[in-house]
Amino acid sequence: MDTPLLHIKSLKTYFYTQEGIARAVDGMDMRIRPGKTLGVIGKSGRGKSVSALFVMRLIPQPPGRIIDVVTIFKAPLHPYTQALYDSIPRLTDTPKRRLEVIHGTVPNPLHFPSGCRFHPRCKYARNVCRTQEPPLENVAQGHQVRCFKFSAETKQLFS
Repeated sequence: MDTPLLHIKSLKTYFYTQEGIARAVDGMDMRIRPGKTLGVIGKSGRGKSVSALFVMRLIPQPPGRIIDVVTIFKAPLHPYTQALYDSIPRLTDTPKRRLEVIHGTVPNPLHFPSGCRFHPRCKYARNVCRTQEPPLENVAQGHQVRCFKFSAETKQLFS
């Protein structure tokens, strides 16, 4: 296996404000191998730019939370990632195709919801999503996802 060009484990970037701590990036892992490209998608204000600034060493900090990794464009698994992906207009769309609507509002980074950060906007959310943070699951070679739908202990709740 090739040695990664870039390997970041548990990246955390917090901004301390008078109102409280804004967790711009909270536990992101990233590995980029030679000849590979990493695409990062997400809503505005979710930490993509801060992560890029860190990688370019423009923000000094210690070495990161992933929800859906590596095959994200080929086969996104996390419900929120799927919804983001389905909300992108494409040139190949039929004229009447309706874009996915993600209901609710983006949470305040000073006060993320308990449990899975995405449960207030997830159409599949269950009680466990509201009370516990989902574990990072290996679902295939090189594909990890942080969602109870893929946890051996809880996936039966989503059947």
